[in-house]
Amino acid sequence: MHFKLRFLFILFLGFCSSGFTQEISADSIEKMSFDDFHKIFIKTRIANDTILEKKYTDIFYKKSFKTRDTIEMCRGYFFKSYASYNSLETNLKYADSIIALSKYSKHIYYPTAGYIAKAYNYDENGSYNKALDNYLIALEYAKKKNSQKDINYIKESIAELKGLGGDYIGSLRINKSIYDSITKLPNFKEKHTDNYYNSLFILIFDYINLKKTDSATLFINEGITKFKPHKSKLDITYYDFVFLSGINKYYKKEYQQSIDSLKKAYQHINDPCKSFCHLFMSNIYNQRKEQDLFLYHAINADSLLTIEDRLSYEYRELYENLIDHYKTTDDTKKELKYLNRIITLDSTLKQNLRLKEQIIKKYDTPYLLNQKQKIITQLNTAKQKDKLIKIGLVSAFILSLFAAGYYFKKQRNYLKKYKALISSNNESLSKTPIKDINKTSELSHIILEDLQKGLDQFEANNRFLEPKLTLSKLAEQLNTNTNYLSKAVKVIKGSSYTNYLNTLRINYIIEQLKQDHTLRRYTIKAIAKEAGYNNAQSFSTAFYKQTGIYPSYFLNKLNKSKELEK
Repeated sequence: MHFKLRFLFILFLGFCSSGFTQEISADSIEKMSFDDFHKIFIKTRIANDTILEKKYTDIFYKKSFKTRDTIEMCRGYFFKSYASYNSLETNLKYADSIIALSKYSKHIYYPTAGYIAKAYNYDENGSYNKALDNYLIALEYAKKKNSQKDINYIKESIAELKGLGGDYIGSLRINKSIYDSITKLPNFKEKHTDNYYNSLFILIFDYINLKKTDSATLFINEGITKFKPHKSKLDITYYDFVFLSGINKYYKKEYQQSIDSLKKAYQHINDPCKSFCHLFMSNIYNQRKEQDLFLYHAINADSLLTIEDRLSYEYRELYENLIDHYKTTDDTKKELKYLNRIITLDSTLKQNLRLKEQIIKKYDTPYLLNQKQKIITQLNTAKQKDKLIKIGLVSAFILSLFAAGYYFKKQRNYLKKYKALISSNNESLSKTPIKDINKTSELSHIILEDLQKGLDQFEANNRFLEPKLTLSKLAEQLNTNTNYLSKAVKVIKGSSYTNYLNTLRINYIIEQLKQDHTLRRYTIKAIAKEAGYNNAQSFSTAFYKQTGIYPSYFLNKLNKSKELEK
């Protein structure tokens, strides 16, 4: 679940999204400090008032240059580099000016601020690799300057990029460390309220993304208690946690409570958050078969988004539901509209984030392109629709003739493979003596010997059960590089790294299932986690690839055979 939260995080200072009660004079702007003007700048952004934003920013920019002070001039460039009315190229030029002007400055926030501004602008425009490069440069400067405020913000930003790529555990790890460091500060709730709010809000989102609803509830209650409405300037933050509570209750299947919380927060949150309110309510009403309310909220969820906001997997389900709805009403134009939405969404995600393979898509991009062409053809000729229906019916009939025979043949094969698994010892991959392989290997005898010892210890300690154990992570643990490790695994184990890891995990879990009757009562998802997999899909795929049968079949047969033994 991702929309552009960081603008809220870095700029939020506790005022609501309503506009200004009165315009501020140029003289007042010129007398303002950086911090005071920062608040005014934020308020124009929250209110989406680009006219006042430009007017005030120009006044502050000119005032900064009158001082001829390097840092004051950088501050003028700072606001220009975040201007919503500028192009990306213009904002990047202002950010580069900050860097050039303060390159040798000893100020705690410069030139770090210039690199953060560049990263922010790249991020907002979907250039995530360039954003990451600049965040990393900024982080180095922030560490050298010992600016904890910048360090925390940069880490939060990198964590969000991790989350956008689907690495919610990595994101949680970073954000939890930031939260822990803030909450250890003396009187953090009073002296560091804005940083505390940001870290708490992001942390809750990570738990929700991981579907850890109990943990999310714990921190939501903390936020609601701390920011409960009173006369302070931070009243509005209370509704942000009510909003998060509504999403969390959705995943807890407390649907009516979810609707109540989302409606309560709605008038006090920004448009991306409002879009999410509509999205989750549309899902609930769709499940309830209340199509009018589903359609109302689904259309509003889409209409409140800008193009860059549509970088969230949840909106794929929204568009799929809309497509399914319009299929039932034969509204092919609307169906085509939302097919295009998904195609655009998938294209953007694939270019920047490389959508994870395990995400099962009802409408993957190639299929959508094909469907799009079919719909266009159907709009031009009704005969094509009839032809496709006939082909489908004939194909279904032909397939049904072979289905029964194929099924029984497959079951016989499954039983044969099951018996082979039961009667065999599922051990780790065999070793090849170093002296026998050194002649053909590109690696030296010493390196291979060291890596074999490392792999033996790795297997003996069952470290292959660690989730998301990449080649680079294992190489780091064995104090080598990925090139050496990949070649060593190929030589010593006779397998690629991926096949090697899957073989260890599948062999391990098969033996455990044979011996542990408690484990056999687990769900496939829970067994997958015991074997080191993050989801049932990837576990089932690996299990089938190695054994030729699915874990559900193996488990079912194993349980039945154990019952007969009793």
